[in-house]
Amino acid sequence: MKHFIYSVHTFECELRLTETDYNILVNIIYSTAKGNYPINPGFNGIWVYRYARQGLQIQLYKNRFNHYCIRITVNPKTVLCSKNTCNIFDPQTDSLDIVFKRVNEMLAFMGKLYRIENFELKRIDLCMDAKCQDDTTVEEYIRLSKKGLLPYGYRDRLPLFIRTKKKINPMIGAA
Repeated sequence: MKHFIYSVHTFECELRLTETDYNILVNIIYSTAKGNYPINPGFNGIWVYRYARQGLQIQLYKNRFNHYCIRITVNPKTVLCSKNTCNIFDPQTDSLDIVFKRVNEMLAFMGKLYRIENFELKRIDLCMDAKCQDDTTVEEYIRLSKKGLLPYGYRDRLPLFIRTKKKINPMIGAA
């Protein structure tokens, strides 16, 4: 019996654009968005929410090197099944080929250039699903996880360090 399933929670891909391609893409996005789906132009780029509930986030932005880029963030489990988001993507039973096919179908409104195969993988967020027999096992997992090292800037502890002006050490959480 498997107790742990290790999986991909989300992955992020990026594609560099020319200024012309960027402007054409912005026009396409704004023209198709009219009353159909929200977009959020902001300081850090344009967020497109057309397929957010289906597991795909799209962002157009200019990076710190002044390159125009499009970034997509994909949640494979939500792409496969947007109704049941509690489960995680199981690489042994779910197929990434189907995920890529559906993402390409979603990206098709922008043109033929924008296929997932043309993007560069930038980040993968991993997760783990623990199968528990009863509530005491869940409580024990939570207790053990609280004993571990917290990642740098962990949100629950960060306000304490801001108030006390202590430096945060990424290895142990506090200086």
